[in-house]
Amino acid sequence: MQSSQVFQCAFAILIVCLFNPALALADDRKTVADLDTTYQAAVKVNDDATMNRILADDFILVDGDGTTSTKADLLKEARSRRITYEHQDEIDQSQQVRLWGDTAVVTAKLWGKGTEGGKPFEWVLWFSDTYVRTPKGWTYAFGQASLPLPTRSTHGIDIPIVPARLEDVSSPEAIVKADYESISGGIGVPRQWGRDLSLYDPHARSFVVYKDSKTGALTPWSPTQQEYVDEADDHLTKAGFSEGEVGHKVYRFGNVATVLSSYEGKLASTGKLYTRGVNIYQLYFADKRWWISSVSWDGENYINEIPAELLPVK
Repeated sequence: MQSSQVFQCAFAILIVCLFNPALALADDRKTVADLDTTYQAAVKVNDDATMNRILADDFILVDGDGTTSTKADLLKEARSRRITYEHQDEIDQSQQVRLWGDTAVVTAKLWGKGTEGGKPFEWVLWFSDTYVRTPKGWTYAFGQASLPLPTRSTHGIDIPIVPARLEDVSSPEAIVKADYESISGGIGVPRQWGRDLSLYDPHARSFVVYKDSKTGALTPWSPTQQEYVDEADDHLTKAGFSEGEVGHKVYRFGNVATVLSSYEGKLASTGKLYTRGVNIYQLYFADKRWWISSVSWDGENYINEIPAELLPVK
């Protein structure tokens, strides 16, 4: 391409950006997002050369406990290979980039897991990274990290914190299917509680009403996910409980949805049908994925049959 053509092409691009600032803003946002993702990946493999290229010379990181680190400190740590990461990953599609002129702030939730000095660690925290535009391009100038978030397991079963699988949270049907799969398995097979937890809003609860066999009184139980796991894990695992969908109907309005999902539960220990009923899922869409905000269920009985519209067509 001749120099005049190159100039004309560059000039055309400049004109487009000048008269379409939204396009330029989107380009900057993507550039910074990709740069921060590259930086986190470099930390994960102790790639000090890439870290050195992205970090500003006067960079400062402030941790949640008030500890500060300079660029030299971080590069020294990477070169020592004292920390080995299995995970150093942004999770829950949480990354957001905000732009103000030549300054950009990236926030995201970060999952770290590995060994430090031979000792295992695992945490999830929020970070905020500030980038500034220089004549040489964007550079990482200042970082802040929260203290590790409290683990959701304070007693009973330890639920691992894992990122949601994209295929699990891509649609109302997909997230319901993943919920069934997570709690199902053969005798002695561990349930996928980490996967299951990743489907739910942090404040989600389940709701079920039980009938007292002696008094006939109806008593609601509304556990958190942790409380449900603590109560159900032993029975589900020992009996080889598996639950699958029979039929469903989805009612969606904008970014919220209700799914009526009929189910059958079977026990590998007996090979027999254990329960049938209907789960009612309340869902919402945010952060580029679906979330379960609550699930309520009731079992089928002789006066409470599964509706025909939730059964397979014969």
